[in-house]
Amino acid sequence: MKTKEKKDPYVITAKQARSLMEPHKEKGKLRVHCMDNPGFAMMGYDVDLKTIMERLKKIEVDEPDQIRLAGPNMQSIQHGIAYWKDNQTGYVFIKTNEQKLEAFHKEVGVKFPKK
Repeated sequence: MKTKEKKDPYVITAKQARSLMEPHKEKGKLRVHCMDNPGFAMMGYDVDLKTIMERLKKIEVDEPDQIRLAGPNMQSIQHGIAYWKDNQTGYVFIKTNEQKLEAFHKEVGVKFPKK
């Protein structure tokens, strides 16, 4: 008898990631705040929402387990989505809406980190 492989509750889809993001308008475009570590410190920057979604959709096809819920430290600063960028930078963290993220945690049965 085959055992059913348990899905990692921290792995999410591009569509789920989009539903948790908190984009803002800048010069008429929807953008989302991101953070990563290029090797010397955490840096924050804004990226077009369209660009982020293109990246996530590509990652979802190429490496489906690399879009994840971030850990408690990044979630505590409202950057609750992470995706693997490369071995130099590591993860990119995407700004999320705290209420939506907390509701999503309850939906998938993952404990939401408290501040």
